[in-house]
Amino acid sequence: MFHSFRTGLMVALFALVLVPFAGAWAAAEKDKAAAAPATGAVGTIGVVDQDKIEQSYKGFANAKDHLQAFSEERQKTFQTLQAGLGLSKDDFDDYQLRSSGTVKNDPDRIKALTDLAKKNSDAYEALKAKDKDKLTDAEKKQLDAMETNMKTVQGIIQGQGEKFSQQIQDEVARYSKTLNKLVNDSIGDVAKKQKLSIVLSKTLVTREGEATFVLWGGSDITSDVIKQLNDNFKPAMLDGTPAPSAAPAPSKTK
Repeated sequence: MFHSFRTGLMVALFALVLVPFAGAWAAAEKDKAAAAPATGAVGTIGVVDQDKIEQSYKGFANAKDHLQAFSEERQKTFQTLQAGLGLSKDDFDDYQLRSSGTVKNDPDRIKALTDLAKKNSDAYEALKAKDKDKLTDAEKKQLDAMETNMKTVQGIIQGQGEKFSQQIQDEVARYSKTLNKLVNDSIGDVAKKQKLSIVLSKTLVTREGEATFVLWGGSDITSDVIKQLNDNFKPAMLDGTPAPSAAPAPSKTK
């Protein structure tokens, strides 16, 4: 049995696609190793360079491109939502629906709402900048109402951002799990063909970092594994489950 496959490129994927939406969250570190119970002689030991597999296997490049596009799509939608921050709750619901394509996309209506959001935000900032002692009762009431509305809409935007962050995290985990299986299955197939009783990783990741695990010897099957992986690779192999849509889905409809 082979353990989880984790190397530099997948770590880079996490850093690349985990965009800072509303909430902070971190990807969990994975250990890497490939080992099996030794049943043969020393001469039947195989070794693999997992970093080289990640650099050469088409699946990792494909995953990187997909995850970057997946992340950018959600980041763009999130930035669109932020442009509506100054709207009232009802207007923001309408803006969210129209800008996400949930209802008919009306560019003129979206622009009008975006302009209104900016106008309201400017008015809010102007009131905040005034000396509180010089505010009229009407202005104080207006400012309080604006602050309450801002918090409500900001909460909706933050909640959607957290959903996007979770979608990205889930997608990275899904692709990582699939890649782990494809690589480990290929290592196992090559090992069986070459009648190897054990396969070791050339490097080992510990809490202190990456260290050389195999110093000398063993039959290096890295190129054989890479060839088998690339010869059989199809993008559909990585996408077994439909990805969630980036479109927000508020409960209110118009």
